[in-house]
Amino acid sequence: MIWYRHWLELRTGLLVTVGLSLLIALTVTGPFRLLEFGQTLTETRLGQTIGDRVLVWAEFAGRTPFFIFAATLALAGAGFDSLLRPSGAAVAYTLTLPVSRTRLICTRLAAALAATALAGVLLSAAGAAILVARGHGIPLVPVVQSLALGVPLAAALLAVVGALVTLLGSYPWTWLAYFVLYLATMRPVSYVVAGPARGDAPWIPLIACLIVIPAAVAFTVRVAWVNEY
Repeated sequence: MIWYRHWLELRTGLLVTVGLSLLIALTVTGPFRLLEFGQTLTETRLGQTIGDRVLVWAEFAGRTPFFIFAATLALAGAGFDSLLRPSGAAVAYTLTLPVSRTRLICTRLAAALAATALAGVLLSAAGAAILVARGHGIPLVPVVQSLALGVPLAAALLAVVGALVTLLGSYPWTWLAYFVLYLATMRPVSYVVAGPARGDAPWIPLIACLIVIPAAVAFTVRVAWVNEY
């Protein structure tokens, strides 16, 4: 029952995520300077290994941060409120379900992450098919690595924005907080997904994500209790 409830809430956000991602694919084009940290892409370890195919890798990795923020915008929430769907009758219905606040919030986060992953896989497959049809070879391993590195980042941002929406509601200042978060974390997110180009694992940001996720969930649960959700 709880998963069906999440699906009913997220299906519109999933369509919005796909629509925003298509817009990103058309408007965000290379060269992807956000992926460069002291070296051009062709000078990186990955560039020296696979040559010009590093630019094909960048087509995926360079758009991943934008996709994560689009998915966060459309899918973040804790079961009580979201940026795109203000609270109302849905909250009253949700509170009649025989589930704890903690389970509601955790499953809502898991459902949003699953929807993000689904959209990411489908869009990446479509992009790969287009590039192959144009005669480009796909460096599959680094592409998959960059996409996989985006998963904990997406989970952390979904958890944080879900906490913000639960605390502040769907108001203009919540959108402002979201865009401040977007600007503050775009560069670190790009650094993480660019890890395969440098040939290293960005352990510190990944560990930070593992700390942020339970902290944001615990904060959201506390806010829900205080607000008597």
